[in-house]
Amino acid sequence: MPSSRVIHQPIHPDLRPHLDPEYVAFHDEHFQYILPSETTPWDPAVRTAWSPSKLAALNAVEVGKIEDVLLKHAQLRIFTPSVLRPRMGGWTLGNLDSDNGFCSRVAEGASCMAINVNYRHAPEDPYPAAVNDVMEALEWLASSKSTRLNIDRSQLTIGGTPAGGNLAAIASMKAALLQPSIPIKFQALILPVIDNTQTASTPYWASKPHPPWLTPSRMMWYRKMHLPNEKDCLSWDASPNLAPSEILKTSPKTWIAVSEHDLLAPEAVAFGEQLKGLGVEVEIKTYEGSTHSLLALSGHLSLGKLLVDDTISKVRHAFE
Repeated sequence: MPSSRVIHQPIHPDLRPHLDPEYVAFHDEHFQYILPSETTPWDPAVRTAWSPSKLAALNAVEVGKIEDVLLKHAQLRIFTPSVLRPRMGGWTLGNLDSDNGFCSRVAEGASCMAINVNYRHAPEDPYPAAVNDVMEALEWLASSKSTRLNIDRSQLTIGGTPAGGNLAAIASMKAALLQPSIPIKFQALILPVIDNTQTASTPYWASKPHPPWLTPSRMMWYRKMHLPNEKDCLSWDASPNLAPSEILKTSPKTWIAVSEHDLLAPEAVAFGEQLKGLGVEVEIKTYEGSTHSLLALSGHLSLGKLLVDDTISKVRHAFE
């Protein structure tokens, strides 16, 4: 008997045969029935509300210790692994509660201290609040105020997904410009937002005409909350690909994870090639058949679990 539920977000038939079958099954069972966020009034409660993606999220693993640190604006959650190898640095991500599973696995798998950053969020606190808060956290980690954590500041690694990937790329360059600079050894940009000037009619987005879940209209909804002043999209601390070459080349060794059918994939790949052209060591990995939900559903999708394992491996090897 056919379902009586209303389908709001069907997978486009042209794209369906090219997607990971596990994702298609999950989307058909859950995502297609969800009313798009951009069609409903904004409610801050959505940040902590239950969603189907929580069914497929990673469970946290046991670590040696978890503690929270409150700064002026940013909040930090520090995951210390059961066995902390010498000379381990910090892993900076975004959103304090939702990434416990991912951060705990990075901490244990890479034997490093993983530090999750909760920054102020739009629309209540639009650009540049999030950028400023990530820098507040990074500067605190690099200062004597964090001495009790026994962080080796020569081993700092930064990363995030996907708005967090945007913030990580920006923060690594801003860190290099500080006096004195904060050396970042490695960055992992996972399904990142890179170019906030893109629209449905520009080449990158136009090349992905039917992306599931993260559609152009949804991405524009997010962007208008974070960047209500359209001219700010042209600032390099909103669109890191627009940074001058002399700033871009300060970026650390970089790993970029891309979902093949993600709206954001073309701009992420182009950013990687842009950095390569300036002499930055960059590795780009594309997960074929995947969508923007790859990491969010990593507790369910085999490709998502592979992404988590790859991230842990890249962070671990960055310290060797």
